[in-house]
Amino acid sequence: MSWESVWLPWRNFWLPRHRSATVAVLRDTFERSAECRVEVACRAGTGRTGTVLACFAVLAGTPSGEAVAYIRRHYDRRAVRAPWQRWFVRWFATQVGRSAD
Repeated sequence: MSWESVWLPWRNFWLPRHRSATVAVLRDTFERSAECRVEVACRAGTGRTGTVLACFAVLAGTPSGEAVAYIRRHYDRRAVRAPWQRWFVRWFATQVGRSAD
């Protein structure tokens, strides 16, 4: 690619391999999005991508208990497909100092 990229090891339908590194990358990417375009992608664009978008919603102030529903309503109704991905969004919120409700 001709632009800067970061690849996170994250198997389809699962959780990121390195959670603390993922938190750092997501925070940095979210902060960059205020000044430039960022891209988040996975194979189908729903499970892993939806999980990242729900984490971005948490960073934007959406309570983690509502973030998945928000992304399903505004992005894709199938987003954040696995139960452990929903768990990850709530866990992510605890790592960045956001509330669950």
